[in-house]
Amino acid sequence: MQLSDDVKDSDFYRAFERKRYGLQTCFLCSRRLTKKNRSDEHVFPKWLQERFGLWDQQLVLLNGSSIPYRQLVIPCCAECNNEDLSQLENTVRIAVEKGVEAVRDLPLLTLFQWTGKIYYGLLYKEYFLRRNRADGSKATIVTRDVLERFKLHHFFLQSIKRPIEFHGAFPASRFVHRLQSPKDVRRQFNFRDLHHFLGLSIQLGGVGMIAVLQDGGVQADILGDTHRGYYELELHPLQFAEMTARTFYKATLMNRTPKFTIGEGNERITVIQLPLMGFSARPVYDEWSDAHYAWVLSEHTRYPRDVISPAPGQVVTWLRNDRGDFLYLDVERDAWP
Repeated sequence: MQLSDDVKDSDFYRAFERKRYGLQTCFLCSRRLTKKNRSDEHVFPKWLQERFGLWDQQLVLLNGSSIPYRQLVIPCCAECNNEDLSQLENTVRIAVEKGVEAVRDLPLLTLFQWTGKIYYGLLYKEYFLRRNRADGSKATIVTRDVLERFKLHHFFLQSIKRPIEFHGAFPASRFVHRLQSPKDVRRQFNFRDLHHFLGLSIQLGGVGMIAVLQDGGVQADILGDTHRGYYELELHPLQFAEMTARTFYKATLMNRTPKFTIGEGNERITVIQLPLMGFSARPVYDEWSDAHYAWVLSEHTRYPRDVISPAPGQVVTWLRNDRGDFLYLDVERDAWP
C-alpha cells in the first residue's frame, strides 16, 4: 500500500495507524467508548437473525467451539451503529426482501461493505474469546497479529463512514446467485468463510452471495462468465455449496498480492489499484489440483472423500450431468447433508 503525503498527514490516517483493539474501542472507527457512546453491533444483524431463526442457532468458530448467533456482538460507538451501519443494514435488508435481482443491483461497494463487516466482525469477536477455556490460558482464538494482517481491509471498511473512491479494478469479487429456498426456515441460511483469504459465502433464502474481498477483482474478471452462466437458474443449496467450494479453492491458488496507491483530496480518499500482472508473465493462479479441490468440496458439502472422488482424477459435480446439461435438483425432494 503506497500512501501520498497528504494521506500520511491526515487525521483519518493517523487514527488508522493508531488502531486500538479492545472492548473499550469501536471496532469500526477506533473511537474510545464511554458510557454515553457505547453500543453493541451484531456481527450478523438482528433482521437477519429474526428472519432465519438464528437467535439460538450456533456458529462454529475457528477453534472448533460454537457460539450462539445472538452472542456474536462486538463493541461499537453509537454513531457508527445507529447511523452508518444502520443505513447499510437497511439498504441490504430491503434488497434481500425484494429478491436476487435487487441484490445484484446493489452497488458493488455496498455488498463489499456488508460482507466485509461480517467477515471482520467475526475476527474481532474471536479476538476476545479464549482459545481453550479448559486449560486456563488467556490466549485468544484470534491474536492481535492476525487482526493486524487485515488492516488494509479495515481501512477499506472506512468507506462505510466517509467517501472512498476506488479507481481501476475494484478490490473484491462478488457473485450473487438465485437459489431454491427450502420450506424449513432453518435450512434457508448458511454461512461459510475462508480464513486468511477473505472469502465469504452466505445463503439468505433465495439469495446466495459469494465474495472474495481482496483479490483485486480477478475472480470476477477471469471467472465471472462461469458464475453468470448459472445466474438465470435456481441452484439447489448443494449446488451453491459446490460453487462456493470452487470459488474458495481458486482463491487459495492466487499468487499475486494486490497493491494500491492511496491519496486524499476534496475530503475523500482515492484508492487506485496497481496492475495485478506487474512485470511477471506467470499466470495469476497456480495450477489447479483435483485432489486438493476434492478435499475442499468434501468440507463444503459434508460428503465423504470417497464419494467426492471415487477414483484418482475424478471429482463429482452436482451442476452438470454427463452430457454437460444443467442438473436440476429439487430442494424438497433431493436431500443433502
